[in-house]
Amino acid sequence: MLRSTDRDRLRAVLGELLSSSTPVMAHSASGVADASVLDSLYEEILTAARETFALRNRERNALLPVHQLPCDVLRYLATFLSFRERVLAGTVCSYWRECLITDERIWRSPILGWDAYHHTQMAINLFGRARNRLEHLGIQSDALYADGTILPPVIEPCMSGLTSLTISLRNTDVDSPWVRVLAFPAPNLEILRVSKTNDGVFELSSNIFDNSCPKLRTVLLHGYFDFSTMGSDSVSSRLPLTPNLERLIVSSVRYLFPGQEAAWTIPPLLKTFHVRRNITDGVFSALQSAVFARRGHVLCYDPIAMYTDTIMFRFSRPSRLDVQWIGRSMNLSLVVYNDLGASNGVSLIGETDVTRLFEFSLMQVLHVTALALPDTLWQQLCVFGAHRTFDNLTSLTVHLTHAGPHDSTYTHLFILQDPPLSTLCPALTHVRLIHDAMRGSAFGAYLRATADNVKHWLPSSVSSLYVRGIVIIDPGLEELRSDVEIEVAAFQPDDLSLSEDDTNWNYVFPVDEAWRL
Repeated sequence: MLRSTDRDRLRAVLGELLSSSTPVMAHSASGVADASVLDSLYEEILTAARETFALRNRERNALLPVHQLPCDVLRYLATFLSFRERVLAGTVCSYWRECLITDERIWRSPILGWDAYHHTQMAINLFGRARNRLEHLGIQSDALYADGTILPPVIEPCMSGLTSLTISLRNTDVDSPWVRVLAFPAPNLEILRVSKTNDGVFELSSNIFDNSCPKLRTVLLHGYFDFSTMGSDSVSSRLPLTPNLERLIVSSVRYLFPGQEAAWTIPPLLKTFHVRRNITDGVFSALQSAVFARRGHVLCYDPIAMYTDTIMFRFSRPSRLDVQWIGRSMNLSLVVYNDLGASNGVSLIGETDVTRLFEFSLMQVLHVTALALPDTLWQQLCVFGAHRTFDNLTSLTVHLTHAGPHDSTYTHLFILQDPPLSTLCPALTHVRLIHDAMRGSAFGAYLRATADNVKHWLPSSVSSLYVRGIVIIDPGLEELRSDVEIEVAAFQPDDLSLSEDDTNWNYVFPVDEAWRL
């Protein structure tokens, strides 16, 4: 499917083609195209490229205006399509097939689905279109429905040019032949994603972290992987042999028992380490010491209790705290940032743990310049810090949850907050009020707040207000204050996936997440 962000770009390209001195389409004999022609052309191309009417309608398809597009234009348009849609586009008509199948560049990022194992020749043909010079490869494997020993020999000749490899394993045990694929030399591989859905431990080939992948810089592993032993080898002892490794993101590793921490040697360029569980305080501390020196990020989901209480003290003077709900669960992610941009995070169960942690580290919390948290936590923080102020706080983000039918306008925050926000945060300049309907109740997707209440709550020092998921009424946003820059965003749920931005962490490990990264 064409990405929505590419529609304007596609239309701009078509506009240039249609308005050129040499018209390339019968739509516009004069070479000038209006918006209606562009819209019509766009829809025709989109329909012809996406639908599966294919062979039985080739005669009809040959009469469509899109059939008259030059080969170079067709090939360019194909870059906007997914790999599957490129395959379908080749069935629109013989002209399209001839144009597309002969351009190896658009076939260098194939995705092999479950059916590839029953039609090995199909994979061979797809690789042949790219002349085995693949750049990106996606593989889906299900041991219940396919023989995984067939495709690896077909894939091996293509590994030398790969820059990224994504493998999704389903119902696959330790003896999976895909260990062989991961062991193939891949001198140009930069990104590796492996996702598995069964509970068995999967032992990664040690060759991944050896000289067979010298350019590897990002590894994302979703599932249960053995990082303590692989036969007689230790993955941790091989990590430094991947000199360019910068990001290591793991959903779960085999538990490391006390005394094994010394075996962990940190790659020289590692700046991002995310792990879901089963990592001890010793390993976590060692990683922090090395990664923080590079202004990096060490984040842990489901942490071991021994270092939960000391998370705030990893930074002597944190500059920013970010607390967010994780999906629909009662978990909260807590990420701490320092002045240099490094971050350190954990997830905690419910607000009680976070409140206790804030109270335990109150002086550090009061030092921050940016704070993001749910409204209930903000109120509790105000209570046990009533006699102190956030003198450095310039940016406050409050995630609102619905208070109930008797307080739908949120007066308990905007009117009843004590002490007032102006007293608590004398340097505050930026405020963000966000309501995510995913965490709301049955009372509606939007919260309602009166303009007078919000105006009463905002300190005079605030110069910008960002609002999302909140309806401000009587008389409205425009009446708040003339000196406040106001931005109202359409409702959009917070991103619940692992962000490509290393500094944003809301880690929930959905089953297919590896395919989106």
